[in-house]
Amino acid sequence: MTDKFLSKSWFKSNLLTLIYALLIALLIRTFLFQPFFIPSSSMEPNLLIGDRLFASKYDYGYSKHSFPFSLGPISDRVLSTNPERGDVIIFKPPHTNLDYIKRLVGMPGDIIKVKDGKLIINGESAKYKELREDTKILKNGRVVKARVLIETLPNGKSYEIYDYVDGSPGDNTNEMIVPKDSYFFLGDNRDNSNEVGVANQFNKMRFWSTDFVFKQFEKLYKLGVRTIKITDEMFLLNPKYYKPLCEKLSILNKKDDLRIWAYSRIDTIKKTETLKLLRKAGIKWLCLGIESGDKKVRLEVAKGKFEDVDVRKVVNQVHEADIDVMANYMYGLPGDDKDTIKKTYELSLELCTSGWNTYPAMALPGSALYKEGIEKGIQMPKSYSGYSFHAYDT
Repeated sequence: MTDKFLSKSWFKSNLLTLIYALLIALLIRTFLFQPFFIPSSSMEPNLLIGDRLFASKYDYGYSKHSFPFSLGPISDRVLSTNPERGDVIIFKPPHTNLDYIKRLVGMPGDIIKVKDGKLIINGESAKYKELREDTKILKNGRVVKARVLIETLPNGKSYEIYDYVDGSPGDNTNEMIVPKDSYFFLGDNRDNSNEVGVANQFNKMRFWSTDFVFKQFEKLYKLGVRTIKITDEMFLLNPKYYKPLCEKLSILNKKDDLRIWAYSRIDTIKKTETLKLLRKAGIKWLCLGIESGDKKVRLEVAKGKFEDVDVRKVVNQVHEADIDVMANYMYGLPGDDKDTIKKTYELSLELCTSGWNTYPAMALPGSALYKEGIEKGIQMPKSYSGYSFHAYDT
């Protein structure tokens, strides 16, 4: 009886100790200090990838974001004080719940501009002093030399910044007026800060299993559906995923009654055996991204990520495999001029594919063109529909 009572008493005592410890940790994390991990190079050379730090929570007051998961009961900021120019601040931008860490350089009402890589605030340039040169290895394995400069703001605040190259897209911008109740931030790594993300730099993809995807086709087939359009533009990108599926579809398509439309890059279907498998699986239309009739333009868009191929040869191979081609072309790509656009048009006439689509190059959010436009201060559409190829307000 005594042992049982001691056991219950011990459990209750330890449970209360654990609850008190969690409450104390929660109070410290909410109101005093919070640990953070640095995942990117945007604040180098001052904060490195993998650095861990504690940030004070009380310097600028408290908001709902001061609480775990932004679930605080505060609708506005309380006990607030204004930050100073040059402060390194962790914050949540309005468009995401992710934490950003950047340096505050622009106060409400400031006119901000970057000219020849120099930050200009209200017409006054920050001062710069070259300190040293660091060797950096980028994510793609490329080794670059980064100049380390000391940047001094008009209020006297100094710190180190990285400058990889002259003439990068962010080295010259239009004037930007910081709105009321807003602040302007920059990363210390001026050529690799990613204030505007580009989708192809984040190459994580979710893949459905072959069995799961095939079951969807099988269900449609049993319901009498024979014409299917695969809208995944990356469908034929990786043989590891599409080959097993096409092998299963070949069995389902033993009567050759499937009529499947699929998208493909032109450099991923140049093998005859691949085309035979696609045709056997019931793929009877391939929508190819030819994009341009000029090799230099295609290579500029690809940035070395895609293999340049003989467009005419690939299209002929697709036709010989008894698959119709729907060709996509784009005008206004980087490097395009009147001559290259004419070459694209003439190529489309020569190929004489079953279908022909052409689009203007658009600075879609998430594209490199959009990032470049933002950094150069080019006006972007004010509405979501303005990014459409066909909208009235495009």
